[in-house]
This record gives sequence, structure tokens and C-alpha cells, in this order.
Amino acid sequence: MTAVRTAAIRGARRTEVAAVAELLAAAMAEDPLSRWLHPVPEWRLAELRGSFEVEIERVCRPALGAHVLVDPDGALLAAALWTPLPYRLSWLQQARLRTALRGLHGERDPYLQHVSAATFTAAPQRPHWHLLAIGTDPAARGHGHGRALLDFGIARADAEGLPTHLETTEPARIGFYARAGYRIAAEVDLPYGGPRSTILCREAS
Repeated sequence: MTAVRTAAIRGARRTEVAAVAELLAAAMAEDPLSRWLHPVPEWRLAELRGSFEVEIERVCRPALGAHVLVDPDGALLAAALWTPLPYRLSWLQQARLRTALRGLHGERDPYLQHVSAATFTAAPQRPHWHLLAIGTDPAARGHGHGRALLDFGIARADAEGLPTHLETTEPARIGFYARAGYRIAAEVDLPYGGPRSTILCREAS
């Protein structure tokens, strides 16, 4: 009998940083927050890729908070970025991160800072994991890859006894997270015509 080959979840490798960033950029290109922060369609994918590369390299760090789901041949199907909060970065590392992101976001950087401030005000005020991004290759949607990655991250947080939080500007995603045990903690209307951001939290179980 031939063994059934299935998809697997593992930590992202450092050689995969660019590929993971590209996958997430494609997955989130039409997200309301992405369209608001990156309003020029022709530039959006490149700007998102650059932002995700910075986040993976300096905050999530592969094998710590960057998870990927791959098919039996190793092709990336989905990815999730989890950030441990409070940041496990030195003051200098955080300053360098802010400088890099400011360079990528340009005049939209103050908008992003507003998003961050609103989000972290509603987030658990104790050590926890923040789901920064999760996405599936558009060509591989509809097979439960996103839920598998979400459950994987939740299981780790539960094992550590830590809560998790995330935010979404896509109303259709709220039910997806609710089914995984998340509850709405706050809703924030972003400035300058931005979308509504819903912050969701989940206690460890």
C-alpha cells in the first residue's frame, strides 16, 4: 500500500524569508488594511513584500514565530507570522525596526502607527502572542490550510499558558476567528477614511 503524503507545518527557514513574504503579500493584497496603507495598486505587492520581509527577519524570526504549511514536495501553501509580546528585542533593535518600516511606508507610516496604538491598547497587557499575519497562496485556498496554521499557533500558545490576539479589517474573517475561540475585544475606526479594525483576543485553554 502506498503511504498518503500530506501537507506539513514547520518553522520557516531563513532561506525562505523572501518566498514567505511574497506569499503573504499575494494573500493579503486585497485586504482592506492593505488597500488603505498601500493605495497605489501597481506598488502594493512590492510594498507589502518589503514590509513582510522586515517583520519576518527582525520580529518573528524564522523558526520562532514564522510558520509555514508546505505540500509533500516542499512548496509553500500558507504562512503565519506570530510575534511574542512584549518584544524580545533590545531598544536598539526596536529602533532599527521602526526606521526600516518608516522607510517602507513613507507618508503612510503615521497611519500604521495609529493602527498599532489602537491594537495594543486592546491587546492583553501581559505576555502573549500576537498573530501579525496569516495567509494562503491564492491558488491553494479552500483546503483548510489557514485554519491548520491558526490551530498550530494556538496549540503552542495554549501549551505555554499564553493568550493570543490579532486584528482584522475584513468583516468576513471575524466568524473564522470566532470558531477558533477568539472574542471581539475592541473595534477601531481608522483615521483618514480607513477601514474599521476589529481586535480579537483568545485566552489560553
